Amino acid sequence: MPHTKGKMTMRVSPQQGWGQSFLVAIAWATFLAAVQAEESVTIYRDVWGVPNIYGESEEAVSYALGYAQAQDRPDQIFENYRSAIGRLAEVKGPEGVETDFYPHVFQFERWSKQHWEELSPKVRACMTAFQEGVRKYFDDHPDKKPASYLEIEPWMCVALGKAIIWGWPLGQAGEDLTAGGVEPPKIEYHGSNQMALAPSKTKQGVPIAIIDPHLGFYGMFRFYEARVYGGDLAVAGTTITGMPMGMLGLGHNEHISIAMTTGGPDTADIFRETLNPDNPSQYKVDGKWRDGTRRTIKIGVKTGDGAVDYVTRKILDTHHGPVIAEKDGFGYAAALTYTDQQLLADEMYRIFTAQNLDDVRQALAMAQIMPQNVMITTVDGEIYYQRTGRVPIRPENCDFNKPVDGSSSKTEWQGIHPTGDLVQILNPECGWMQNCNVSPRVMFRDSPLTEDKYKPYLYMEPTYNGYRYGLHQRAKTTFQELDQVRQASVEDVFGIALSPQVAGVKPWQDRLRDVWKKAAAEVRQDEGLARFVQAILDWNGRAEKESTGILPYHYWKEQLGAFDREVGNRVAAPPNLLLTDEQVLQMVRDGRQAMMKDHGRVDAKYGDIYRVGRIGGKRTTPADGGSINGIATPRALSFGHKLEDGRQLMSGGQCALQVVIMTEPPQSWTASPLGQSDDPNSPHFDDQAIDLVGNRKLKSTYFKDKPALLKNLESTLELVYNP
Repeated sequence: MPHTKGKMTMRVSPQQGWGQSFLVAIAWATFLAAVQAEESVTIYRDVWGVPNIYGESEEAVSYALGYAQAQDRPDQIFENYRSAIGRLAEVKGPEGVETDFYPHVFQFERWSKQHWEELSPKVRACMTAFQEGVRKYFDDHPDKKPASYLEIEPWMCVALGKAIIWGWPLGQAGEDLTAGGVEPPKIEYHGSNQMALAPSKTKQGVPIAIIDPHLGFYGMFRFYEARVYGGDLAVAGTTITGMPMGMLGLGHNEHISIAMTTGGPDTADIFRETLNPDNPSQYKVDGKWRDGTRRTIKIGVKTGDGAVDYVTRKILDTHHGPVIAEKDGFGYAAALTYTDQQLLADEMYRIFTAQNLDDVRQALAMAQIMPQNVMITTVDGEIYYQRTGRVPIRPENCDFNKPVDGSSSKTEWQGIHPTGDLVQILNPECGWMQNCNVSPRVMFRDSPLTEDKYKPYLYMEPTYNGYRYGLHQRAKTTFQELDQVRQASVEDVFGIALSPQVAGVKPWQDRLRDVWKKAAAEVRQDEGLARFVQAILDWNGRAEKESTGILPYHYWKEQLGAFDREVGNRVAAPPNLLLTDEQVLQMVRDGRQAMMKDHGRVDAKYGDIYRVGRIGGKRTTPADGGSINGIATPRALSFGHKLEDGRQLMSGGQCALQVVIMTEPPQSWTASPLGQSDDPNSPHFDDQAIDLVGNRKLKSTYFKDKPALLKNLESTLELVYNP
């Protein structure tokens, strides 16, 4: 083999030359294809730390989103996946056992693996790319792997979607159990606001949407905010941590917006199974014993010394579903229409790539979304509502509001209702809609969506303690404010979405004023009582941080009887006609005494007691709006965390508020309740809580406005995605 300086030559036979040339050509073509397949994708983080991702394809931006989520929320990603497949207790210990139980009962892992190939290739590719981005971040930063880390697989995104929606149908099944005198599973409360204004009601002559879910600020339901632009995806909004954008979330694209709130048709039932006392694997159907499948659920639980122990539970699967409770020889099987469904992400992807309302309605026809009030606005000027869900066709003459007899084939479901059967309306004449977890009949003035036009289980009139309440406090305020709108500006809509107004205050003030005027002189001369009463009478009816009247009002009304306190307050009812003057005065005495006991004074400011901030943060700020016993405002905050000084810190409420103006392209503003990052040392750990939530403000999403984004830029990160 002769050599020459700086190069090498090789003599080969013609046959060898053709073969080796072919191999070289193949290698070179493969190299070029790999280089050409590489896609550049950029994460622009704005001044709030929110990622705005620009790439060439849907897969590329999903990859970058996975990287960004891993950077911001490393623990939550893996805890969410663990919660979805029943492995949270491995890292959380006994407190994670109940969370792990239901993914095993309903076999999320089995269904997600078994039906993975049924998802569209695009959705599967995005989920795969997303998780590649997560892995890439931890490859680059191995020291950032959290204790909850586990090896992830794309099907886990499907399982996570099932875990997120499961509480809604399982909660409906739980209501049936309660009606049958059986203890139901514990389900986290889900509430929300949604509103839509038609072009005729807005100053800009385009629809405006308010997207306002109310969930806990911690745990699986904590949304992740982002904007992504790649391929057919151009989306601003939120997704579940551990999911790509446009697969399970709320927000808008260039053409439509989507909001969802709790409420919807009945999608679940409980079948009371007659169990065989001589064979725990059998239950009766039409007079004969049928074999079920008895499984043993095994849950790993972290022990005090860091090892993993196991708890086991046996479960019986019937053809209706798993038996989730037993009592007096009967098993109660939960039949959920979503058990064998895996295409939620496909439906959501079709919605977030929709170009018009017809596209959205075709996507909703897949019936994969949990029972919800879905509200759509479009750049074409439409506002649309559907009370959606996957609803079984039930046989007549059976009461499915309680456990039904599972031993008779006459109670079997008869298929699934097409979405055309569901409660829905396009462009209501009044020009606006709201559904803050209320009945369709009170969504707007003169609503034609009345119960008599639908099967009861499709309509599902909301009740509270058996009372058909119509509008509760939060919805009543929203209804009144929207009903007064003529030509709403963006600022007007912000005011409605963030309103701290309390409904129904004036009738109570009037009643107290009348009673106080007639009270005996010695009562009126009591300076403590007089100050307490005057604070209530002077209050402007708004839950504002500087208010000194709201807490006396709250303590006063807390002295009502149980029904008026629990139901009357919820619906902002006026004073009961049976309430006597002496009872009103006694409520004043008792209310003042209770407030003095708790706070030592009657002039405490609302914001001094109720605080905005983050658990683990070093600062808090006064709250505006919120829900405390007897009081609820559209500006929704709940206060479930007690600080060391006795003050109350927000823990839930408006968790992904977004206002969208449906111009072309849409403009939108958001506020997340805490901050983008879970790193306590990050400036974005609690900045949105303090600067936005604490001041009832929103921030721009810079949707499709890259020049504005670049003027409000904090950092840029370029990645390379290899398909």
